[in-house]
Amino acid sequence: MENDKDFSWLAKLQGAVAQDGNVLVCAQNEPLSGLLGLTACIRREPGKSRTSPVLTFNGRPFAGGQNIRLLFLPDPAPEFDINLPFYRDQLEKNLAMNVWKDGQWGTYRHLLLQQGRLAEVRHCYLNTLVRGDLSSLAWIEGPIGAGRLADPDETLVYVSGRNGGVADVHGLIYYASLNFRDVMVASGRINIDHITRDRREQECVQGFEFSGRTRSGRRVCGLHRNGACGSLLEADTFLIYDIPDSWSLEEAATVPVVYGTAYYGLIQVWWWCGLKCLNPHTAGPNERQLDHPGPLRHWRCGTSRHSARPWYGLHCLYHSGNRREAGVPEEVVPPTHRLFPVHPDGRIFSSRDINFEKSVMAATKGRGVDCVLNSLAEEKLLASVRCLARGGRFVEIGKFDLASDNELQLLLLSKEASFHGEWPGETFELEQLCLRKLAPDVHGDQPKKTKTFAIFSLEAQISALYHVKVSMSNQHQECLTLDALFHCVPADKRELCQFLANGIKSGIIRPLNRTIFQMDQAEEAFRYMASGKHTGKVLIQIRKEESELMAVPSAVPFLAHPRYFCDSDRSYIICGGLGGFGLELADWLCLRGCRRLILTSRTGLKTGYQAYRISMWKSYGCAVEVSTEDITTPAGCLGLIKAAQRLGPVHAIFNLAVVLSDCILANQTEESFRVSFAPKACATKYLDEVSRKLCPELKDFVIFSSVSCGRGNAGQSNYGMSNSVMERICERRRSDGLPALAIEWGAIADDLKSIPHQATLAEAGMDSMTAVEIKQTLEREFEVFLTAADIKGMTFAKLAEIQAERDADSSTGK
Repeated sequence: MENDKDFSWLAKLQGAVAQDGNVLVCAQNEPLSGLLGLTACIRREPGKSRTSPVLTFNGRPFAGGQNIRLLFLPDPAPEFDINLPFYRDQLEKNLAMNVWKDGQWGTYRHLLLQQGRLAEVRHCYLNTLVRGDLSSLAWIEGPIGAGRLADPDETLVYVSGRNGGVADVHGLIYYASLNFRDVMVASGRINIDHITRDRREQECVQGFEFSGRTRSGRRVCGLHRNGACGSLLEADTFLIYDIPDSWSLEEAATVPVVYGTAYYGLIQVWWWCGLKCLNPHTAGPNERQLDHPGPLRHWRCGTSRHSARPWYGLHCLYHSGNRREAGVPEEVVPPTHRLFPVHPDGRIFSSRDINFEKSVMAATKGRGVDCVLNSLAEEKLLASVRCLARGGRFVEIGKFDLASDNELQLLLLSKEASFHGEWPGETFELEQLCLRKLAPDVHGDQPKKTKTFAIFSLEAQISALYHVKVSMSNQHQECLTLDALFHCVPADKRELCQFLANGIKSGIIRPLNRTIFQMDQAEEAFRYMASGKHTGKVLIQIRKEESELMAVPSAVPFLAHPRYFCDSDRSYIICGGLGGFGLELADWLCLRGCRRLILTSRTGLKTGYQAYRISMWKSYGCAVEVSTEDITTPAGCLGLIKAAQRLGPVHAIFNLAVVLSDCILANQTEESFRVSFAPKACATKYLDEVSRKLCPELKDFVIFSSVSCGRGNAGQSNYGMSNSVMERICERRRSDGLPALAIEWGAIADDLKSIPHQATLAEAGMDSMTAVEIKQTLEREFEVFLTAADIKGMTFAKLAEIQAERDADSSTGK
């Protein structure tokens, strides 16, 4: 048998298989033959030897495919003669598939892919492989300088700066600080949508505080919107700060978020709220504040504010998440008191439970406080609200209760209080995020007859501290989020930079206590921080610091899980790119850096959904073209490659095109084989030939095959054969030293990914909007009421079971 265009052998094969006897098919000197896939599918078809209904061919019972055998001879071998010992001895083994390759008889088998394979990379970042599972924390290959290290000693390549920064600021991270936000996201308590709505950044969100060196050797520390828990960083010039010579990189990593939070919380927030008494120029000697750093932060953020308050002449009351500090014995809680002076009338209360409410009310003689800066959650948050005086302000910098939509409004209304916090789900334009000194409102203008108190539940590492004013439902809302600072104008960033620089110079800003973990202890670091047993900052050491103050960092390879990234200067071709699977692949490429994409389709854009997806990719900065070239012809493939080259050198070709014409072998025709072959076998052959000539920089040649080819599937003999031809083309390319990969996908229904039924919705990548839709559907259609946690742990098997139960009830009339 040969692969020819008229498939003249088909009728002969149908007649032979219809007989109740053994059938031997042989392909000799045809290395691109698709008989492997054809035979695998025929052997799956039923016949009279099976218990299934008897099929007929030309009025006679169809014997089925179990009696078919294959001889596949891609390498040189003697002319086929069944009487030759070379063939007779092999056929006597009664094997279904017999392949002569590389000088020996064998067959094809499916083997498990190697799991946990690591690669040496320049840039790696920390993230969970399974959302919400801390045990799956792993170092993953990052996009900066994408490409693995061939030589560990080669010079690092740095990319240009962002946000108006200069290229020289990019460098290596030595210490990455963990923050409470990182723990909440990694453990799944905060959905990643509440950190960033940009899907391109959602894979690399852990860490936004670091210390390290630039490529010129400068020692710096600073802030970054995400991805600071990694080995390299594309830093923002305006949010990095030089480290004093007397500090180590380890010490410097404890400073930026903590003191940045203190600055905005202590000065800017209260100035916005109209509390002019906290202006450093007008602060009086009798002003007081009540401070507690939250349940998992202990004293470290409090310490940064402790140092600032004597600067402004304030009398302070404190809350600590550390019970030992609340006891105040000098030998037990020296860190805060040794590092920073505290006013004689200052008090420290424990925020580990809600008993601090009684202490606060007693300290204020039942009045309560005028301002609460809070990051406590659930019942402790409500206790903080109850500490407010009438007309007070509640400033929420945590995300958990806002993201969980926990009720709070009635408590605030009963105190005539106003709420200030990051409003989940709202998106603000860049100009809205500019720093504003808002005029004092009615509360700020009213004279205070008593002293002003403020309660701080200031989580140093939680997203907080930048001010945006919005109006919703006639309620006064002011949104505070440190995340917004990363998108602000340089002048606002310089203001924070100047504060830190002045504080360091004057000695007010000092390093905090810290606990150090190594890279291979990432899970332990997160669990240690989540347990609340730490005092000070938790750091992960990425590199060892050099002894010299100025030292150009050398390239160090890191072992990380490999990850595919695109080259933004090169083009990518997806044949069949407007189908359901093609759209998902295109989206996958765009999220990994593709900026030049060409999609092929026989009919072009047909639906609004296709146009929507393309417009979304264009908003990412990706140039997308739709080609209607006929890839089933050599001229069409040539035109497609040339069109892609106008966008940039072709880096990858993906062939997803498919046309199904399924039926059992007895009902197949030459035309049904031609229809199936055209977009797969023929297109792949022409793409191979053209790319060899015109694409010298091609790195990936990927075809989407099917399990129907490898394991067989009844009724898809033409489809299995065409996929098998593509796999043989890939084999030939690999033997010629060219890139090629064939992926045998499983069954995919309704253009959805093939996902194990026991996988949870969270493992499948369910976002917050999907969870809400599933919850509403279960309540509306099935009268099943579940919590958000139940939805997260729901499996596809359980959903199918719920559906089956309803169908059964419907059939019985229940």
